[in-house]
Amino acid sequence: SRSLPSMAAVSEVRGGPSAGGSLVADENLEEDEEGEELDEGQGERQSLRVRRPPPRQRGENHVFVGRRQAPVVLFKIVRRLLDTRGFTEVHVHGMGATIPKTVHLGQDLLSHYGSRLALEPSIGTVAAVDEVLDDYEPTVEERRGSSLTLRLYKVAPVESASPPLAFQ
Repeated sequence: SRSLPSMAAVSEVRGGPSAGGSLVADENLEEDEEGEELDEGQGERQSLRVRRPPPRQRGENHVFVGRRQAPVVLFKIVRRLLDTRGFTEVHVHGMGATIPKTVHLGQDLLSHYGSRLALEPSIGTVAAVDEVLDDYEPTVEERRGSSLTLRLYKVAPVESASPPLAFQ
């Protein structure tokens, strides 16, 4: 009897979560009399969807927000890029479910740096490609996802217009 490969096997063959992708499987499964996994409603075999992230810009000052990353870690990464590595601007990218975390990170950075940091947000839509494994023949499906990019850049501190008071 034939059955679908295990999640680990698909992960290794297709470069699943370890390669930055994720696996999504149908939930309501049964086994037929030959041991094959079937969908309850239609009597068809299960299909696995391997989701790959969209291609990334490769600059060192581009930070990509992930679902499993803690906000404090992202905050430290951006601070290190701005303070230690000497970058004058950092691009923070969020897509789909990570957009709220991206906004919170931008707010935390702006409150930390105050008037020394400026923000230029941009929104858009990106194409994401899913590989669907159905009957051991992969097919490719494209979907659209929302994205947010925050360009955080250093600005010169603003000097006050009045001269400093001299003490006598």
